[in-house]
Amino acid sequence: MKLNFVDLSKQYQTAATEFLATKTYVLDDEITVSPRPKAGISIIKQGSKGQIQASSVTNFLRGLNMYLALAKEQADFKVDEDARFETVAAMLDVARNGVANVAYLKKMIARLASLGYTELWLYLEDEFEIPEYPYFGAQRGRYSQAQLHELALYADRLGLVLVPAIQTLAHLRNALKWQAFETIRDSDENLFVGKKETRDFLLAELKAASAPFLTKKIHLGMDEAYKLGRGRYMDEMGYRDQSKLILEHLDVVNELCEQLDLKPMMWSDMWFTIASPKHQMYDLDADFSIYDKLPNISQVYWDYYNEYQDHYEPLMKRHFELTDDVVFAAGIWSWIGMAPSQGKMLATLKAGTAAAKATGIKQIAATSWHDDGAETPFEAMWLGWQTFAEYNYYDNVDAKHLRKMFKLLQEKDYDSFMLLDRFDLLEGEVNHDGDNLSKIMLYEDLLNPRYYLNYQGYDLESYYQQLAAKLKKAKVSAEDELLFRHYYLLAQTLSKKAKAVKLIQEVTKETVAQAQEALVAYRNSLLDFSANFRTIWHDKRHPQGYEVIDIRLGGQLARIQTAQVRLNNWLDGRDELSDVFAPKVLMDKFTSGPIGHGRYMEIASASDISW
Repeated sequence: MKLNFVDLSKQYQTAATEFLATKTYVLDDEITVSPRPKAGISIIKQGSKGQIQASSVTNFLRGLNMYLALAKEQADFKVDEDARFETVAAMLDVARNGVANVAYLKKMIARLASLGYTELWLYLEDEFEIPEYPYFGAQRGRYSQAQLHELALYADRLGLVLVPAIQTLAHLRNALKWQAFETIRDSDENLFVGKKETRDFLLAELKAASAPFLTKKIHLGMDEAYKLGRGRYMDEMGYRDQSKLILEHLDVVNELCEQLDLKPMMWSDMWFTIASPKHQMYDLDADFSIYDKLPNISQVYWDYYNEYQDHYEPLMKRHFELTDDVVFAAGIWSWIGMAPSQGKMLATLKAGTAAAKATGIKQIAATSWHDDGAETPFEAMWLGWQTFAEYNYYDNVDAKHLRKMFKLLQEKDYDSFMLLDRFDLLEGEVNHDGDNLSKIMLYEDLLNPRYYLNYQGYDLESYYQQLAAKLKKAKVSAEDELLFRHYYLLAQTLSKKAKAVKLIQEVTKETVAQAQEALVAYRNSLLDFSANFRTIWHDKRHPQGYEVIDIRLGGQLARIQTAQVRLNNWLDGRDELSDVFAPKVLMDKFTSGPIGHGRYMEIASASDISW
């Protein structure tokens, strides 16, 4: 294949070289690449001659990716795609135990660029080095300055901007737990505002976070700082209104950003929460007049939960009261537990991006969070990344469109990836509130299950066995075989776990043997699942963090042994199984769904796991 670049920077050629190195399929075509006056892509192929017009490097890579895919089956074609947004960013959370390794991030960068993304925000929290603070991110798999610089250089060669996303106020629990940060701790995860020591830390943090990157853009976080000034600050300084404190703190951070020539952005939620009469996030009745001045900084409106366009539009309009520089951040729903919530992802992205277009927002981002242990593999999220990218070029991104484009640009099967939705979706087409049944069932205690009454009315043994059968027949590429084996084994394990729990909770002297058989089957399946999980994790993530998964799954293996011993002891009259036969209550659901949502510490035991 010969590419002729006309009136374009050398970066286009560099990007093509890097991208084509990731592909095995090449053509003999001669393709002319030139600028497109209008934002987006135009592609034409006539026999062995082709043209690609693109308005940016990543639009060109999307066009080249599409050209290669279409050329496998068509001798002639023409495609035009107009880009709606100036910035299309992906945000990857690497701060919840699962730190993506450099090799995987390079693969992700290349693929995101070939879908048309312009930026990748790397959500770091404490997962980077600050030379002056050796305890920052210690033993958590943090990136070195050299690794981040290597990634920034690689992204730049593909025309994609790698942006650091850190925290400069709250969400710093993993750093502040160290005694070394005692002087700057307000609450368990908030910085002590106003201290010289805090300013010194912020300066070092901003320097370290920005130094490896090629951009001056930086995301400061500052979201969900509900305990601002309510911890040691109040004890030592007395009560201060949060509207004053957040402005004072932002003035300091902004001053440091100006000193370092950085261009900051931040989450917008605290401006609404503090100004809300109900202290409610994104309250339309928020009274911004309580602030002495409004922040002169880019505001990122994050909202992942709502499925209706008319929810987003009024809030987007209110954001323009804060600044003209507004970014909308949606979510690809990677964070509820063991598998992505695909239906919720599809519904919220449709509504949110439509509202952004209607209100004139030109910058959008898709976030991928990994709450409570990063148990969803990175590879499970590519349908979400694909869907969000499509809304930059199209308004109607339905199943037919995604089925075509997911196959075309990633060689992946839409219907197979939609099966992952069924791990947590028992009823309907959308898991509206994030029920995470698969995580609940995986970590539910065998003898003293907390959620038993919540799911007792469902035949989960059959449900997950049927899901396993569908996953086994799924059409997957060689790249996805390990991922779908992971989910097949998870479904098998959940089916066997559901059977074991039911037999133990309804045990009689006559059914002890059946319960014991079920425990053995569950144990064998869990061992297979654990081994596959270990492989997936260590292939794409730093090893730190997997000890948490080992502890969780290992705890299940230990409980199997305990259940086996105690059932035998009960049969012999040496154990009353008082926990099994104790009256049970419905578990708090925290959702309007049929089962509920739980974190590991809420699922595994009613006793404190730690404190």
